[in-house]
Amino acid sequence: MLKKVNNDLKIIIGQKIRKLRTENNLSQEKLAELANIETSFVSQIESGKRNISITTLSSILECFNLNIMSAFDKEINKKLGIREEKIIEINKTIPYLNDEILDSIYTLIKLSKK
Repeated sequence: MLKKVNNDLKIIIGQKIRKLRTENNLSQEKLAELANIETSFVSQIESGKRNISITTLSSILECFNLNIMSAFDKEINKKLGIREEKIIEINKTIPYLNDEILDSIYTLIKLSKK
């Protein structure tokens, strides 16, 4: 499952960068120049073929006056099938759970990652 999430994230990031680039009438070459990366790397990111570091992603997003959270928060949650309302509700509930329930939830999360 983790591999699928990673692939989904690469696609989401690539699509978002392509959308931002085209909406701002930038070529891949110009974006690469502004972000100080290779043009071929922009192409590979946009097609979801390459992983991207946080530093490089930040450099690209700075070209559009964005940060990571503002650029991707809703898209990532939507793509991964997580509804914002559920996350908010879970976050509201956590402080009121007893240790036994928290331990059970933690165990479920650990098991789901295997």
